[in-house]
Amino acid sequence: MIGPRPPSAVEHAHISWNYTSWLDLIGLGVFALLFGLYFMKAAGEAGGTDHAGHMPND
Repeated sequence: MIGPRPPSAVEHAHISWNYTSWLDLIGLGVFALLFGLYFMKAAGEAGGTDHAGHMPND
């Protein structure tokens, strides 16, 4: 005959917040900030600029 099963570890698992969790969130925030700044700069350059003032007068 088979006895009762021991309690499963998965049933008692829970998410815990430690210092690495907070460091991960800070790193994600820094990445998002740099990512946004990069694409805002790229979007500004994509529109082109008027360089007519730099051309010599003929």
